[in-house]
Amino acid sequence: MDLKQQYIKRDRQIAKEYAQITFDDDYIVKDNKPDILKVICTSGNVFVEEIKTINEAVWVSGKVNFYIIYRSDMGSMPERIDGMIPFQEKIFVDNLSELDSVKVSGKIDDIMVSIINSRKVSVKGIISFEVVAEDIEEFPVTCGMQDDDEYQQKVSEQELLVLKQMKRDVMRIRTDIQLPKTKGNIANIICNYVDVRNLDNDLGQEKLIVRGEAYYCVLYQTEEGELEWIDGMTSINGEVKNDNPEFDVYWAKLDLVQHSIEAEMDYDREMRQLGLDLTFDVELKSWKDEKVERLEDVYSLSENIEPVYKAEEVSELLIKNQAKCRIYENISLEQGQEKIMQICGIRSAANIERTQICEQGLMVEGVLEIHIMYITADDGFPIAHRFEQLPFEQCVDVAGITENTEIKLHGDVEQIQINLLDNVTYEIKATVNISLLAIEKHLVENISEIKRVEETENNNGEVPGIVGYTTKANESLWDIAKRYKTTIEKIMEINDMKTNNIKGSEKIIIAKSIRI
Repeated sequence: MDLKQQYIKRDRQIAKEYAQITFDDDYIVKDNKPDILKVICTSGNVFVEEIKTINEAVWVSGKVNFYIIYRSDMGSMPERIDGMIPFQEKIFVDNLSELDSVKVSGKIDDIMVSIINSRKVSVKGIISFEVVAEDIEEFPVTCGMQDDDEYQQKVSEQELLVLKQMKRDVMRIRTDIQLPKTKGNIANIICNYVDVRNLDNDLGQEKLIVRGEAYYCVLYQTEEGELEWIDGMTSINGEVKNDNPEFDVYWAKLDLVQHSIEAEMDYDREMRQLGLDLTFDVELKSWKDEKVERLEDVYSLSENIEPVYKAEEVSELLIKNQAKCRIYENISLEQGQEKIMQICGIRSAANIERTQICEQGLMVEGVLEIHIMYITADDGFPIAHRFEQLPFEQCVDVAGITENTEIKLHGDVEQIQINLLDNVTYEIKATVNISLLAIEKHLVENISEIKRVEETENNNGEVPGIVGYTTKANESLWDIAKRYKTTIEKIMEINDMKTNNIKGSEKIIIAKSIRI
């Protein structure tokens, strides 16, 4: 017995795992650099270079690139040293096989530099990894029988969320920045901050269009040997190809994984131009709501058959929503911290750490991390750094959320402003945008095959006759027709029924219709 089947695509998460590793190395200052007096700030990035999948584990190797800005004993000009620490780690992941496609992303949770002596420092830190293995699979939904006339079929229509696209891509954006006329030529870049804010995206028929703002601050040494900086904002625009124009809803997650600012010559061949390069990892999925016919039950008037059911997971869109969390905090410098004369650069990140279902939807908790570079009032030590962590929580409306709801979340900084109240106190005003996609997952009993059942007297009973029957509560005409081997249409015709809706305790006549 042949089935009519429609194949539906869905994304399947094979495995997901989180892991942390530590790194620890000593760095010796090169001979062409002066001695370290005090560390101003340090920062680093994780670069995953190779991923090797084995059964229930993945080998991850790469490096941590870091830089240290410090004060030397050779004057007020800050100095910079760059270094690299390699890593290799085996992360155990349940249900993972060698053939699975795996994405590994890493970020530095903490990095610390301590001075061993004026020519040697210790660099320690923690890296967090997220390992995700997923793929696209097709499963059949049985919508009927090939020989329609031979079988009585109960078919319903259901709206399902069908996956149309799942891709990962890299988006690179390049922009040039010209120095104002009041700024000196660049001899050496000491430090730079890049902060991407107000990032928005829109999926069209041909491409995903990305817009946002890149705030930058570059601390540099002029050709005259003076300390100078430039800060500002530039609009960023990028795009990623859309591989499937048929969609109703999509999810795009963009992560800035690398940025660089390099000094370049302008048209007059002077070092008065900066090249800003941004690299984003892009995760893009799109779905379409499709009405799918599903065969719920089947029987035959001429033979005994039995449907075999298999549970299949299907998806329905619950909601796509956004929420804005506003953060306000007054902060004072600790005693002994260099006083602030002017803030020159900000770098921020919104990290979501916990979620919990609440009465209104989903409670999201996270931390807003802020790095602040500022000019001090001390000419001998003109640059200082602050690092702040501000907790936030926000409820996102998700009506109907359950433990089976698949939640996709992403938080980014929409805007941030730091106002000096005096030289030791400042206020932080920030808005974190939380994007959410909720997909409800549930199981349906899908008919996978039809079996013929050996006929017995108990199966068929006697040759058809007339039967009087009293309906029961919550019983349908389909249930009665299947039990007595007749059709809904014949029951309605004999009893002069206008609809197939029945109530309990109704008296009806049934004429058996077994085909011999």
